[in-house]
Amino acid sequence: MDLDKELKSIFFEEGREHIASLEEDLIQLETDSGDGAELDHDLVNRIFRSAHTIKGGAGSVGFTDLAGFTHTVENVLDRVRENQLAVSRELISVLLSSVDCMARQLDAAMGEGDPPGEGELSTLVDELNSYLGDTVAMATQVADEAVRRSARQRSTNDGRERTWAISLKFSPEVMETGTDPAMLLTELSDHGTVRLKAAHLDDCPPLEALDPYKLYLSWDIELTGRATEADLDGVFIFIADDNPIQYRDVTPEPAPEAPGKAPAAAPKAKAAKPTPRSISETNTDKRKGMTSVRVDTDRLDRLVNLVGELVIGQARVSQVTRTADATPETAAAVEALERITRDLQDEAMGMRMLPIGPTFVQFQRVVRDLAMNQGKEVSLQISGQETELDKSIIEKIGDPLKHMVRNAVDHGLETPSERQAVGKPFTGTVNLRAFHAEGNIVIEIEDDGKGLDAAAIAAKAIKEGLIPADHQMTDTEIYQLVFHPGLSTAKKVTDVSGRGVGMDVVKRNIEELRGRVQIDSRKGEGTIFRITLPLTLAIIEGMGLSVGDEVFLIPLLSIVESIRPNEGAVQTVAERGEVVSVRGDVLPVLRLHEELNVFSEYKMPHEALLIVVEVAGKRFCLLVDDIIGQQQVVIKSVEQNYRKVEGVSGATILGDGRVAMILDVPALVRRAFKDV
Repeated sequence: MDLDKELKSIFFEEGREHIASLEEDLIQLETDSGDGAELDHDLVNRIFRSAHTIKGGAGSVGFTDLAGFTHTVENVLDRVRENQLAVSRELISVLLSSVDCMARQLDAAMGEGDPPGEGELSTLVDELNSYLGDTVAMATQVADEAVRRSARQRSTNDGRERTWAISLKFSPEVMETGTDPAMLLTELSDHGTVRLKAAHLDDCPPLEALDPYKLYLSWDIELTGRATEADLDGVFIFIADDNPIQYRDVTPEPAPEAPGKAPAAAPKAKAAKPTPRSISETNTDKRKGMTSVRVDTDRLDRLVNLVGELVIGQARVSQVTRTADATPETAAAVEALERITRDLQDEAMGMRMLPIGPTFVQFQRVVRDLAMNQGKEVSLQISGQETELDKSIIEKIGDPLKHMVRNAVDHGLETPSERQAVGKPFTGTVNLRAFHAEGNIVIEIEDDGKGLDAAAIAAKAIKEGLIPADHQMTDTEIYQLVFHPGLSTAKKVTDVSGRGVGMDVVKRNIEELRGRVQIDSRKGEGTIFRITLPLTLAIIEGMGLSVGDEVFLIPLLSIVESIRPNEGAVQTVAERGEVVSVRGDVLPVLRLHEELNVFSEYKMPHEALLIVVEVAGKRFCLLVDDIIGQQQVVIKSVEQNYRKVEGVSGATILGDGRVAMILDVPALVRRAFKDV
C-alpha cells in the first residue's frame, strides 16, 4: 500500500469536512456575537481546533503553503480565543474569505483547480496580520529562530545510526484536539525501526469512570535509525505544547578507535519543542473500537447494483413458484428468500442514504453574503437536517436549492426599511426544512417576504402570449408560471434574479429527479416553495401500465388519478388535438401507443383508461390499455447500456423476465405539447 497516498487521501477527505465546519461555525459565531452578547468559548475553541487540525494535517503530508496560510488564520483565532480580539462582521468576513482560500488551496492539492494567486494570498495575509498588531513581528522572530536552530542541528548530523528512547505520554484531552497518537508512530517509522518497550496503565481509571474521549495510556518506545534530534523535533513539533513527550539519545558509545580519544558525550534528556499540531486519522491496521469504516462510493454503488440484480432474480423465482405446482416446503423457502432479499435491499439502500444537513448548512454562507450585498438583515432557520436522502439525489439537488434560497433573499424579502414600513420585524426570515411525508422527502423554502403577486405574474404572462387575456386560472396555477422560461416580474435586474433565467432550469432539474415543486404564496405575507422527492433513484414506486403487449411504468409521484371516460367524452379541438373534460377542467389527451409507436388493442378512448398526470403545474391525460398495479422496481440505466431514449428514464426487469420501460412523463409531455 502507498502510505503517502493513503495519508493524503485521508487528509483531503477530512480537510473538506473541517473547512465546511469552519464556514458553518464562523457564521454561527457572527450570529451569536451580536448586540454585545457574551463570547461562546466552546464555539471559538471548536473553530480554532478545525483550523489547528487542517494546519497540522497539511504539514504532515507536505502541503506547506496551506499549512503556513492556515497558521496565520490560527493566530487570529487564538487572539479571539484569548479575548484579545473582538468578534465583528468585518473580522468574520476576512476569516470567511480566508476559508475560501484554504478550500481552493486544498482543491489545488487534490488536482481539482488552481490555487489562489500570490497577490490574493498576500492581501489576505496582510488583512489577517492587521488584527495581530505587534504579535506579527514577534511570531516572525520566533519562526526565524526555529528555522536557524533546526539548520544548526541538522548540520551536526554525522549520518551514523542512533537509538532514541522516547516517552509517549499525552494529556488526557489529546484526542479532543484531533491528534491521533498512532499517526506519530507512523511518522517515527519513516526514520527507522520502532520497538515498544512498555505500555503504562497507571493512569487508567476504573471501568465505570472511563471517558471514551480521553486517553489514559502512555508508552515507552525505542527508535533505531539515522534520525537526528532535529528529525524528532519535526515529528513532535505541533503537539508538544500540551503533551509531556520526552526523548533522549541512548546510542551505545562506540569503542575508542585510538588510545587517548575522548569518550562521546553522555546522552541528555530532550523535551519536545512547544508548538501545536494535530491530525485526526490513523493509518494503522490495529485500530481498536472503530464503529465505522470508509468505503469507496464506487464499491458501494456496485453493491447496490448487485442487490438490485438479486431482487430481480428473487422476483423471477417467486413468479415461477406462483405459476408452478410448488410444494408447501418450496413456497415457504421462496417466502423466506423474499423476506431476506427485501431486508438486504433495505440495508443496502440505507448505506446510500446521507443526511440533508450538510447541504442545508452551506446555504448559511450564501444567505449571509447576499444579504450583506443587498443591505438586508436575514435569518436562515434550518430544521430537519437529519432527514436522509439518497446520495445521488443530494448531489443533484444542491444547485436547484441554492438558486431558490438566493431567490427568496433577493426577490422575496424586503429591505429593512420596507419591512418596518408595513409593521414587519427588521430582520427577514428564510426557513429551510426537510421532512418525510407519504414515503417521500419534502423540502420547503419559506420566506416571510412580500409574497407573489398573482395579478402581476398573469399580466406579464398575457403580455408574453403565454396565457389568454380571458384566462380562468387560479392563483396556484398562475404561480406555476414563474417556472416558464423567460418570465420574470422582477423590477430590477440583478445577478440573482430579473432576467427570467433559472427557475425553469430549477423545475426541470427537480423533475429529472422524479420530483415535483409546488408554490403556496400570500401577498404581503410570504411564499413557500415545496419540493417533493423520492427517497432514492435506485428504486421506484411505480404504476404498471399495459399498452398492447408492452408493459410500461410511471412514477407514482407523477400520477394524479385514473378514469375510464364515457363514450364521446374525448373530443377533438382544432389546433389542440384531443381533450377530455375532467370535473370542469379541459385536459389534453396523449395516446401513449401513438407516441411510443406500439400496437394497442383499443382504438376508442372509452374502451381504454386515462391516467391523469401532472407536469409543470398542468394536468394531462395518458391513454393506456389497462392498469397492471403498483409495484416497487429496481431501475436500470438505458443510456449506460444502450443509448439515451427520449421519453424513457430507465428500465426494469419484471418478475416474468420481461423488460419494462420506465417512462419519463415530463419529457413525453414536452415532446407532444411544445408549449409545456
